[in-house]
Amino acid sequence: MKSNLNRVLNQVLDDVPRALLEKLIARKFAQAGAQPSREAIRQLAGRLIAGKTDVRWDEDGTPDATITFSDSDVEALTEALDSFVGKDLPKLAENVSLKTARRVLRRLKKNWPERALWEEQTQAAFEARLAHRWGKGLDLLRMLLTISREFGEEAHAKARRSRARSGRYRTDVLLRLHACACQVAGEIVKLMESGRADGAMARWRTLHEINIVITLIAEHGDELAERYLAHDIVESARALAVYEKTHAALGYAVRSFDSKAKGKLSVLS
Repeated sequence: MKSNLNRVLNQVLDDVPRALLEKLIARKFAQAGAQPSREAIRQLAGRLIAGKTDVRWDEDGTPDATITFSDSDVEALTEALDSFVGKDLPKLAENVSLKTARRVLRRLKKNWPERALWEEQTQAAFEARLAHRWGKGLDLLRMLLTISREFGEEAHAKARRSRARSGRYRTDVLLRLHACACQVAGEIVKLMESGRADGAMARWRTLHEINIVITLIAEHGDELAERYLAHDIVESARALAVYEKTHAALGYAVRSFDSKAKGKLSVLS
């Protein structure tokens, strides 16, 4: 699309000076009592643009006429070009962009079934080659993820059966973070399977951050775990502040935080 747009705009920028010069030539000939054909005017404009200052043109049925261009003519032509660039060109570029976008969208919709099939086949072939090269390592990662999920399910079931009150905050936080880590690890596997290495690396950094928090909570126990859970209130307050600033522009319901309502979020419709 970008190349098509650039081509159209470049064509317009090439045509505008010629069109303005052709209007000036036609006006000059009319003042001299001659009316050459549009083709003759076009040819004369082309020669002048090419840098030929002394041009002669013979056309049957057209009386002899000599036209000259003064400094004021050149100045007027320059002002017309400047006006076009400053006022008309931005609007023209917007119109051309819209027309080009619509044309590209129509063509894409028309050819999409074939294109979609081609993209699916291309991606499938790429993933097959990737699996052939890295399949063993990816299988081990999937196996590790399955083991981690099963471990988490067993730990969660055990925590639900337990009546112990000591360490409950620590256990709660570790189970939450473990589930989150498994989810992120699943995203990493999917990204690696499809060849999105940069995306997988970004999610791997997130997984590393989760692991750091898990290590700290496991080491420092209930006190830190309770503070970690309490910090959710701070994050909720920040999210609420952002919501109150943006809800109107987004067209969402008005929400406000009533400090007297024991921290409950109220909705005003």
